[in-house]
Amino acid sequence: MKSATLTLPSLKRQLRTLRGRRVAVVGDAMLDEFLWGDATRISPEAPVPVVLLAHRSHSLGGAANVAANVVALGGEALLLAPIGNDAAGDRLRALAGENGIVPAWLPPQSDRPTTVKHRVFARNKHLLRFDQEVTAPLPLAATRQLLAALSALPALDAVIVSDYAKGCVTATLVNGISRLCQARRIPWCVDPKLVALRYRGATVLKPNLVELERMAGAPVPDLDRLRQAAARVLRQQQCLHLLVTRGQHGMALFSLNRAEVLIGGGSQLVADVTGAGDTVSAALGLGLAARLSVLEAAALANLAAGYVVGVPGTAVARPENILAQLH
Repeated sequence: MKSATLTLPSLKRQLRTLRGRRVAVVGDAMLDEFLWGDATRISPEAPVPVVLLAHRSHSLGGAANVAANVVALGGEALLLAPIGNDAAGDRLRALAGENGIVPAWLPPQSDRPTTVKHRVFARNKHLLRFDQEVTAPLPLAATRQLLAALSALPALDAVIVSDYAKGCVTATLVNGISRLCQARRIPWCVDPKLVALRYRGATVLKPNLVELERMAGAPVPDLDRLRQAAARVLRQQQCLHLLVTRGQHGMALFSLNRAEVLIGGGSQLVADVTGAGDTVSAALGLGLAARLSVLEAAALANLAAGYVVGVPGTAVARPENILAQLH
């Protein structure tokens, strides 16, 4: 495998090209709630720590966090996602506005709540997470409304599909996006979760190692098996490129009829991996929107992810953070 390298002048040039690119982000939007406190004793009721709550905070998660990262990197994010008709949905919509995200399609759904992930931290250590969600597929009528709203958006440079298996991303939605992007000749990338879905024609499919193993139906204990699994998934999915995120080992980029490329991981301490995949999707999709090569966009995404994993909670990467990572 080859290894990717990136210089400071080229990185600065690439970051400038991201400004103003219009990216539609489609998928499962959610709200992240963080409960911050301290834990100095064990409960007498059960062998669990007692957290003394100091404060709580909220941030955008899932597709909404992808959109927030697109904006932070200088792009224009248009979010299309179903949310609940509830207080969490109201908060998510308000946070989207505060983050400069265009609400292209955020209708409240009466039959499903807004997905919320509650995380408990004590002294910046992640102790517990509990979720509220409905994962049934989005009704066909709502999916058609989403596709109609997406088709009505002018001058799109790229589409990012953020699938968290909460019901928004279905075969009907994927097929509609594929046809639209093919007709407009714009790139689209996918953060996949569901093994049964096919993403034919996608510019880049971005699974992590666990997701790759599920899609390939085989374990990936080493680079040789990684190469075999990637080749199998490329054939099955009929997408152009496969970008596999490998945690602390960075990423591996596979393409049809091209050499594989390793993108090295960072050496920084990992405080919290929450939202790192969203940052990768945003930087990758925005890079494709700016007509960077897939390798350039992937290397940019790797640096962006290296920053956010060093920050507790959900974070976004800005150009200055990415430049600091290269330094």
